[in-house]
Amino acid sequence: MTQAYSIKPAIAAPIIAITVIVGLAFTWSLWALIGIPLAILGTICGQPNLNLADGCLVLIAVGVGLLTAIFHREIGFAIAGSSFGGMLAGAAEKTIRMVPYDGALGVSSDTNDDP
Repeated sequence: MTQAYSIKPAIAAPIIAITVIVGLAFTWSLWALIGIPLAILGTICGQPNLNLADGCLVLIAVGVGLLTAIFHREIGFAIAGSSFGGMLAGAAEKTIRMVPYDGALGVSSDTNDDP
């Protein structure tokens, strides 16, 4: 029998990603700030199993970022790096925070009253 898990949204990963991006804006290039919304998107879309269905938007953003890097290196790497880094950070945090869920598929156990 397969075990179902309750996956909670990432809380620390977006904060850490934004902090890293702002630090890169001071040390590397101001174009790094372009990656803030993409890092947040990555933390939302990144799931513990790293499948393509959940991470499709992020992988499209990485592809667009790599294509943009051909013409403008800083912007392209900011787009690709922040979206992919956000996805990995979100997936790592969600893996740590996920808990087994007993009421999967409408079957609830008598010992657990949580919804």
